[in-house]
Amino acid sequence: MKTSSMFNQFLCKRVRDIALLCLGTAAMAQPAEFVDLGNIAEVSSITSADVPIAAGQVKWFKINLVNPITPLERWLDIDTAGPSVIGNSMVGIYDDRGNFKGWDDNSGGGSTGNAAAMSFGGGSGEKLSGENSTWGGGRISDGAWGPNLAAGVYYIAICGYTGTFPFDDPTLYNITTNSTQSGLVRLRVAAGRVETTTWNERFHGDSGETLPTAQVVSGNGPLTKIITAFKPAERDMFKVHISDANTFRVVATPTLEGGGVQNARLFLMDNSGRGVCAVNWTASGPTVVTGLPGLTTGDYYLAVSSYCGGTNGQAAVPYDANKGILWDFVAGGNNVNIRPNGPGASNPMVYFGRQSVCVSNSNDAYYVRLDLTGVSYIPSDCPADYNGDSFLTGDDFDAFVDAFYAGCP
Repeated sequence: MKTSSMFNQFLCKRVRDIALLCLGTAAMAQPAEFVDLGNIAEVSSITSADVPIAAGQVKWFKINLVNPITPLERWLDIDTAGPSVIGNSMVGIYDDRGNFKGWDDNSGGGSTGNAAAMSFGGGSGEKLSGENSTWGGGRISDGAWGPNLAAGVYYIAICGYTGTFPFDDPTLYNITTNSTQSGLVRLRVAAGRVETTTWNERFHGDSGETLPTAQVVSGNGPLTKIITAFKPAERDMFKVHISDANTFRVVATPTLEGGGVQNARLFLMDNSGRGVCAVNWTASGPTVVTGLPGLTTGDYYLAVSSYCGGTNGQAAVPYDANKGILWDFVAGGNNVNIRPNGPGASNPMVYFGRQSVCVSNSNDAYYVRLDLTGVSYIPSDCPADYNGDSFLTGDDFDAFVDAFYAGCP
């Protein structure tokens, strides 16, 4: 018997009933014309047919989101990818009362032009507009991670660049565009569950780039994916446990093009902060750390950055207390694993050299997905995490209530 869940369901139903009475017919608002894509289930992917669009037009699509999108449970990706789609498209999403929820401009790819893409909830970590293998990305919910989306009906608009997306319900879907493009548009919507083996940086606070501020990936069981969200000039560091040194492998896949952000750098340091291995990647594609002779099990620091230059005379790499770099990528080469080879090679890192801003819009956030093998969570010592999923939610209270009613053997 899940007492708190039953009470929460009762309370939510009463709030919903009252809200519907107050809203009346306003909840039935909708664009004049739209393509109905039907239900978006908990795990699903729907791609529309190509829809003709003329200069100055906005095309609408309707979806029914069966499950709510929340950071700890589910994700929703939206993009306008397709080989026949007009270049420089924009996309926006509204609820069934005309309330704005998010948008993306032509910041992304697509084989014929610049597509638009958004990601909500826990984040899939996938390369949006993924039919173009050299590009992916899009805005993470208008520059920030979130927001949540309730279950229900949503309307998604596609137009050419530049469009104006009103932000509140009195406008009731009144989007305008001065685009002169004509051709076809296509919408892709995908949803899925956040796996228990996935760690999402943004829902544990922004990770730092020093040993004391690194995000400790604590929990239970294997860890197969870290989704880290970047803004320009950021470096993110995580503390993880290598459980199988023989199979250990990391693959970093950035999801936004521009400057050097599609070319990630990876750094592995031991529990004291001394360098173990790094990769400097200069070609478009994933960055890999793997096959490290002499590696042992234990806790390590894993850092990721873009391939952007440094500022103020420093490189965008770890430095020791004497301002010596741990890795000299110029001397060590590109696209290969290299051991520490700089003046600070034998010393623990103290700080990262600052990275330059390498995308045109400094407010954009983008993914780097780290796929992991031979890695596990650092065991959690938090007694409040009763169900051991590394999150503090109402599920922990439910797990406690279940255990309490089950009694002792």
